Amino acid sequence: MRTQPTKKKLVDEFLAKRNPLMGKATKKQIELRAQFDHLVRSYLKSKGARKGQYRDLEIDTAFGPLECSVHESSTKSGAWVACLFHELRPENWRPSRPSGKWNFHFDFNTEAEMRDAFNTFKHAVDQITR
Repeated sequence: MRTQPTKKKLVDEFLAKRNPLMGKATKKQIELRAQFDHLVRSYLKSKGARKGQYRDLEIDTAFGPLECSVHESSTKSGAWVACLFHELRPENWRPSRPSGKWNFHFDFNTEAEMRDAFNTFKHAVDQITR
C-alpha cells in the first residue's frame, strides 16, 4: 500500500521544479501549491494518465485526449491547470475555439479554498471522462 507523501516532501519536490521568475511566496502559499499539484497529478494518474505530448500528463476523454499540467499562478496565491485537447471529438464541443485550450485558474489562501479548487477541477474532468 502506498503511503501519502509528507508535506515536507511535497514542498521539496515542488520547489525543485519551481520557476524562479514567479516571485516570492510565503511558506504557506508554497505548501498549498505543492498540495494542489500533488492532488491534481494523483487524480489524473488515477484516470490512467500517461506522458503528454504538449503537457505533462494526458488522459482519455469522451472528446479525445486531454493533456494537462499544473502551474503556479502569477498572483501571490493559487495555481492554474493548463489543459489542451489536440484532437477534439465530436466537433460540436469546443472549450475555446479553435485552440482546444481548457484552462482552470484558481486563487486560494487556505487549505479549504485549495481543496475547493481541486474539487472544481476534478468535477469538470469527471464530467468528460469514461
